[in-house]
Parts: sequence; structure tokens; C-alpha cells
Amino acid sequence: MKSRAALLVLVVTGLSFFSTAFGQDSPSPTQVRSLLADCEYSIRRFEEITDKVDFSKWKTDSDLISAVQADLTASRQLASRTKQNMAEIRNPSRLNTTIWLMLYDAIISLDETASSLSHFLLLATRDHALATELTNFSTAMMTGPRPKLREMLWEQAVNDQLALSKCAPGN
Repeated sequence: MKSRAALLVLVVTGLSFFSTAFGQDSPSPTQVRSLLADCEYSIRRFEEITDKVDFSKWKTDSDLISAVQADLTASRQLASRTKQNMAEIRNPSRLNTTIWLMLYDAIISLDETASSLSHFLLLATRDHALATELTNFSTAMMTGPRPKLREMLWEQAVNDQLALSKCAPGN
């Protein structure tokens, strides 16, 4: 029992450190709305760019085309579902760890799809302009919404854990 208590103290102390290291306890509604707007823009941009992919012009193995096509279709469906979920979120206070995790996962997936699609596009079509557009999108994701979402997710998880630790016996 004492080892559990010691572990709980260690976890809470560590989480307090992370909370301090990541800044304020909770993001402001303005920060949340700004991040959500960045994510919505990124998703729309992903759809705009990937609308330009024309698999009929690809000159490569049909199995590779099918695999890349399936990945892109799945990513576009994910983008559509994520936009729908985001449209339902009107109040920033309703955002919980699960929603942040879903959004972070979607943004990472779209980024990875754009990056790999750029590579395969060059191999199959030599379309440098579209490959560059996909690469630029991926780079913007890595410096824009991705790290911001990661930080927001960490802050939310730390806040959740701190709230849960207050429910522990003896508090």
C-alpha cells in the first residue's frame, strides 16, 4: 500500500512538473479556437491538394497504385469524419482528452499520408509540382498544428491526471 502511495506522489509530482513546463494550467478559449481553426484549415488544405492526384496517370505497378489509392481514400474519409466531429464542437470547454487525441491522430495521419504520397507520386508520375505541394503541406503540418496539438494533448492529460489524483483516498 505504501508503494502505491509513493508511486502516486511521484506521478503527481511529475505531472505537476509537466504542467509547469508546458505553461498555464489550461489553454484559453482563444488559444483553443485558434488551434481548431488551424486544424480545420489543414484538413481542408489536405483535401484540396489530394483532389489533384490522378491515379490514371501513374506508371507503376498496379498493386502499388491500389495500395496508395486505398491509403489516400482512408485518409480522405478520416479528414471528412474529423471535419464533421469538429463542426459539432461549439464550446471549447467541451474538448476533452479523447477529442484532442482523435484530432492529433487525424492530423498525424494526414501528414504521413501527404508525405508518403509525395514520394510515390514522384516515382509514378514525375509530377514535381504536386509532389512539392504535398511536401510543403507536410512541412507546414510539422511546424503548425502538429506540435501545438501535441502540447494541448499533454496539457489536457496532465490536467486530467491532476484532477484524478485529487480523488485518491487521503486527499
